[in-house]
Amino acid sequence: MRFYFANPPQTNDSMPSIKLQRHRRSSDPVCPNACASFPPELWLKILSISPISSIKALSLTCKKLSHLAQPFLFQGIVFHPYRTGSKMKYYTERTFHRVAFLLLPRIAPAIQRCVITLGNPPFSRTTSLNTTLDLIFDALLGFPNISELVLHYLHLSRRHMAVVRRLSPRSLELQACTFGSLHSEPEELPIPLKTAIWNNGRYFFQPSPNPSITRILISPLHLEHLVIGPSNAESVLMFIAESDEPFNYLSTLEMTVDSLTLPYAMLALSRCPFIQRLCLRYLQRCPRHYVKSFPDAILPRLTAFEGPHIYVELLAQSRTLLEVTLWPFDAFSPCYNPGPLCNTLNHLNSQLEILDIASVSHITPSLLLTIQTSFPLLRSLAINAHPEASPRCLTISDLTNILIAFPWLETIRVGIQLQNDKPKALRKVLSTITTMSTKLRYVKMWYWNYPDPSWIEWDRGNANVQRLCPSSNPNGLGTPSKHVPRRLMRGLLPYPRLG
Repeated sequence: MRFYFANPPQTNDSMPSIKLQRHRRSSDPVCPNACASFPPELWLKILSISPISSIKALSLTCKKLSHLAQPFLFQGIVFHPYRTGSKMKYYTERTFHRVAFLLLPRIAPAIQRCVITLGNPPFSRTTSLNTTLDLIFDALLGFPNISELVLHYLHLSRRHMAVVRRLSPRSLELQACTFGSLHSEPEELPIPLKTAIWNNGRYFFQPSPNPSITRILISPLHLEHLVIGPSNAESVLMFIAESDEPFNYLSTLEMTVDSLTLPYAMLALSRCPFIQRLCLRYLQRCPRHYVKSFPDAILPRLTAFEGPHIYVELLAQSRTLLEVTLWPFDAFSPCYNPGPLCNTLNHLNSQLEILDIASVSHITPSLLLTIQTSFPLLRSLAINAHPEASPRCLTISDLTNILIAFPWLETIRVGIQLQNDKPKALRKVLSTITTMSTKLRYVKMWYWNYPDPSWIEWDRGNANVQRLCPSSNPNGLGTPSKHVPRRLMRGLLPYPRLG
């Protein structure tokens, strides 16, 4: 609210009398030069590269910038209906008004990502909840540019799947979703998905997923990135193995470690000859069986692997791996000891460029020497850089030894031990290591800020910007600690768990 003095008259006692008049916002020239002289195309270019905080600030300056900036604030929307209780009726009414706003001609085309989640397993469903979900799904048809759709803990009816089919998004994520009675005709074309993330989780026990759903979601002519969970891995791999068309466009496959031992696993992999990245996620338990060998004809173009060290040794025998991430088999496995880890690294080829060791007990000179001599082309190194693996954080001396051993590195990601006044100490450490290595371009470190980890990033190419992320999420989303595993499963961290 702004006020100004309007020629206050003098009273008899010579004291000024203040008369306040209120400015009207429409006549208030907050930024006359910027708003009047800059063309809208230039503002749109500025807004497209600005962070959300700056876009929010610009949208509050004047009506013109508010009209231009507001669509950028709604590129991603989230619906989180209440399942039961007195708040359900209030949420339904609020959803109706919210949908009416999102369907405005200037907002609807800007929406690119939509998340619909119930937050936890919906063991009971009410009529109000179904009405609200129907309202949300019907509104999705008014967003013409949706390319990514995320559905969590929903029961998808035939009506809902018809909406998804009409939207035809490029990316579809289904986490712990159940399906109604769906019957697809054999001649019915699947959804042309580029990315399909289908993880039923462990809350719903569906022994045999509907084959119609697999036929709708998995397309051999479009699919490029596939993520499958433990409960539906067998049906998906069977569908790939029995498909008439090979999956020549599939380049990234993510599944659990146990999935490799399924009967159709190797035959399915042989139907995907152009896979370049294979990710084997770990579960809460160790695998019962292991694959003893990989035929040379399977995964011939593999260049990136993420998973247990045993499979790294098998895949590296006849393939050129440029990127390797080593994970334990499960959440309860001990950290890698430097001795066996060195034996695993000796099986890799010398052309390795990116190495990520999720959990190692301690840094030894022999481990650094093995990495230094085995991988002269290494440009990115990460050690204990994932807090979800519960690794031991490195000391400052460990980090110094790494920088001395690898002065040519461009990227470093580690977990660091700090004492009191952690943000100040971390900035001091960051200043030290960036001056030690002139070729270093990017640094990302995390430290325990109980109960959640915190991150700091440094990018030399971004005007030496240092950014603190004091949350349980490296994207700075401020997720509570109790929701960290679910955020990991959604893929917000680069190495999530499945199951």
